[in-house]
Amino acid sequence: MIFEHWTEQLPEDMPGFCGKEKLGVVAIAEYGCILGICEGVPVPKKQFHGARRLYPREPLRRWQEWVAEAVNALKGEGVLVGSEE
Repeated sequence: MIFEHWTEQLPEDMPGFCGKEKLGVVAIAEYGCILGICEGVPVPKKQFHGARRLYPREPLRRWQEWVAEAVNALKGEGVLVGSEE
């Protein structure tokens, strides 16, 4: 997996869109911090070559786990606030 930052279109306009959930709010002054924090969370490395696992002794790490770690990092830095869980 790679982490890329790009602006293309609204998620709602993408063919695979199925929904979104509010996680909290970010102050305008904190927008510049988001990218750096997300880039600081290591992405899952390549885990498969075709159907063969490259590192069978290591647990799989999915993109959903990366997203959860990135959200926690944003909350931990005080950038993402006010989420209701």
